[in-house]
Amino acid sequence: MVLVSDEIHGDIVRNNVKYTPAFSVTRELRNNVISLVSPSKTFNVAALHAATVIIPDENLRIIVNRGLNSDELAEPNLMAIPATIAAYTEGLNWLHDLLDTINERILSMLNMK
Repeated sequence: MVLVSDEIHGDIVRNNVKYTPAFSVTRELRNNVISLVSPSKTFNVAALHAATVIIPDENLRIIVNRGLNSDELAEPNLMAIPATIAAYTEGLNWLHDLLDTINERILSMLNMK
């Protein structure tokens, strides 16, 4: 059995809520986990069509890699890789501002009731 975990929204969490990634499972189970991550939701760069598939188990990685490449899904566009690197290395302040804004708006809506 393999767990495929779509963690694309993993960076977007409310105040006082802890995100628990799929790889937090026990070491024995970790080789049966495939995690899908992307800067698209967190950094609002969906047009890049950039995502990462994280697969610790080499045999499973080979199988998935073969499938992705046979369907030509593993070819990033020209801007995908540098934009992904920039988002994750230089976007922390933007992410904090985003989370603050989301939390403020949720609190505002809750206070309207």
